[in-house]
Amino acid sequence: MHYDDFCARPALHWARIQRFLGLSETIPLPQELVKSSTIGRSNAHDLSIFPDADRAAVRDLTALVEKRGQPG
Repeated sequence: MHYDDFCARPALHWARIQRFLGLSETIPLPQELVKSSTIGRSNAHDLSIFPDADRAAVRDLTALVEKRGQPG
């Protein structure tokens, strides 16, 4: 999934993310996740420009995705 696509249709992609992670699709989309005005800024700056909470959320999601990919 591309971030641009997520920003264009967040509800559709949020449901896909929840299905992929095996979570309930009834969890509401956190509005603070959709920041379409930020598209592309990571190309011009390092990750330190992003709030700590955003970076932590990405790390947590990455760990969950990686855990799902491991034989259990």
